[in-house]
Amino acid sequence: MRSNRLQREIDDLVSRGWTIEEETPDRVVMVDREFGSVLSHVLVAVLTVWFSMGLGNVV
Repeated sequence: MRSNRLQREIDDLVSRGWTIEEETPDRVVMVDREFGSVLSHVLVAVLTVWFSMGLGNVV
């Protein structure tokens, strides 16, 4: 059984867009996946294109 504090924290994260990936009585795994901004992809491309031919930006 979870404490009230932990349940409030989970509810708060869910309301902010996080999803529950795995839930057991002992723990909850939550994720907030984003694909990143255009600027972050450009930065990764500029810094890694010489080394990996841009593969770091695809992954």
